[in-house]
Amino acid sequence: MFKIRVSQTLSNFIDKYTIPLVVTVILLFSSIIVFWKNVILSVPSGFIGVIYRPLIGGVDLEVILNEGVHLVAPWNQVFFYDNHILTHDMTIDVMTSDLLKSHATITFQYQVDKNTLPYLHRFLGPDYLKKIIIPTVETATRNEIAQLDASSAYVADIKLLSEKIASSADQLLISKINPPGLTEIRLVRIPNVSLGKMTFPEDFQKSIESKLNQLLQTQSYEYRLKSAKLEAERLRIEGEGIKNYQQLIQSGLTDGYLKYKGIQATQALAESPNAKIVVIGSAGSAGLPLVFGDSGVTPGVTPKK
Repeated sequence: MFKIRVSQTLSNFIDKYTIPLVVTVILLFSSIIVFWKNVILSVPSGFIGVIYRPLIGGVDLEVILNEGVHLVAPWNQVFFYDNHILTHDMTIDVMTSDLLKSHATITFQYQVDKNTLPYLHRFLGPDYLKKIIIPTVETATRNEIAQLDASSAYVADIKLLSEKIASSADQLLISKINPPGLTEIRLVRIPNVSLGKMTFPEDFQKSIESKLNQLLQTQSYEYRLKSAKLEAERLRIEGEGIKNYQQLIQSGLTDGYLKYKGIQATQALAESPNAKIVVIGSAGSAGLPLVFGDSGVTPGVTPKK
């Protein structure tokens, strides 16, 4: 009797709650499917994430999502930021100290600071390139070029000028971005700036090129004149050296010394492997031995016919 009552009660419960249970299960699985991509979140390689919590304070300034899989509440929102070193090209108008207007082509690198990314998202947002970086690089470039006159800018060391612009832009980013309660905070950095080229008015370029050609010709003439003077000085010193040498050895050139050197030369010639005939005895005005070889006799000795 008891079993019959339990079975009847269970049957009544199932009949009464079957539809609500089925609907609940369907809604549960549907919610899991719908919110799965918001609950199980994967941060791509080279990116970092910032969490926005609408129910408890907005942007989470303490949590940064690194690469990989993370569990996130479905009501929270995650914003991804590219953590690679990015590149941007632009052309801007600049003016030299003597008010000559020109165009400068610039390529610069920029990168978010991982440690301060939540502050970047709260105070600047994903569009930080247009809001802060481009205006900062433009300002740094104009400031550096404005310190040069047109001629100096035309022949400026591009590498050195680029390094100055990069350093100036990096410092401006720190000084211009001051979130409430924070000072000297770095939200983004500019590791490199390359000044590609500067385009000046055509008349000015022709004038500068003409002056540069004249300067090069003048320097060439000066160099050749200096080289000629140096060569003349070298010849003068060489002549004085030869003259002094001749005066020094003139007193030592006696007949006995010359005969001694002749004997040495004859001895060296006689010891060579070439075929020859050496006649010992006085001959000729120098009194040196006669040496007969394949093609003649000792220099200074006239053979008898």
